[in-house]
Amino acid sequence: MAVNSLLSVFNKDEDFCYGLVFKHFPAEWHETDVQNYLEVITRADVNAVCIPAARCDVAVAIFDDIVYDTRIQKWQEKAFSRPVGGCYPTLELLGSPTGVFIPQVPAGVSDELLQLYFESGKSGGIEGTVVEPVELGTIEEKKYAVITIENGQALGSILSKQNHGLKGIDLEVGPFYPSVHRHILETLKSRGTECDDNFIEFLKIDRCCYMNEVLK
Repeated sequence: MAVNSLLSVFNKDEDFCYGLVFKHFPAEWHETDVQNYLEVITRADVNAVCIPAARCDVAVAIFDDIVYDTRIQKWQEKAFSRPVGGCYPTLELLGSPTGVFIPQVPAGVSDELLQLYFESGKSGGIEGTVVEPVELGTIEEKKYAVITIENGQALGSILSKQNHGLKGIDLEVGPFYPSVHRHILETLKSRGTECDDNFIEFLKIDRCCYMNEVLK
């Protein structure tokens, strides 16, 4: 079932201990390839896999059981001993998001306005929440924003809000996972003009395949 992937990952991994970031795998791999490889390496059941952007060699997997650092270390050793397509996959804990990611900032919306919005109750968060200075970036003339929010309760409340908007314009808001987003953004930036289609796909953030159950 196709759903809003990283937001659904956030809702599924409520305790921030079931998610795994999987990087450096063949560009042609799909969710089923990632699932099959991980289940062989880990001998654990993978409940869900999502690839937020095609050809950026990063995926997020949600396991049925808690993912401990000690388990990841053992899985990493196995992964290094089993390269695929000339790639040596890496594994790390997904952990909790550090803020929100806005993939496409509307024209006329400044970083100051975004900061004020997420510090207010209008965002669904807690009035007076301290928000770090907004990080703005561009890829192919498309502007995105990263807003760091250290208050976990406020962040959860913001992400649970159904709709966000400023100046009468809808905002697409999702969780910001540094290990996932930084990798994708750096990969897309390095491609220059070749990244346009992938960036549009990344903006939508809707590629997710749930293998064993449908999120409700």
